[in-house]
Amino acid sequence: MYRDLREVYWWNGIKKDIGGLVAKCSNCQQVKVVHQKSGGSSQNISIPTWKWEDFVLS
Repeated sequence: MYRDLREVYWWNGIKKDIGGLVAKCSNCQQVKVVHQKSGGSSQNISIPTWKWEDFVLS
């Protein structure tokens, strides 16, 4: 957020002020990576064989 705002706005202590606001914002705290659930363990999927590998010429 700081990097986005510094392109348009600037004042002394901007980084400290923005950090304080983000720390107090409950919505900002909920979207942090540490609060998000993982997608779970990955599942093994079978790789299909090419349709001609099983074809046998008579």
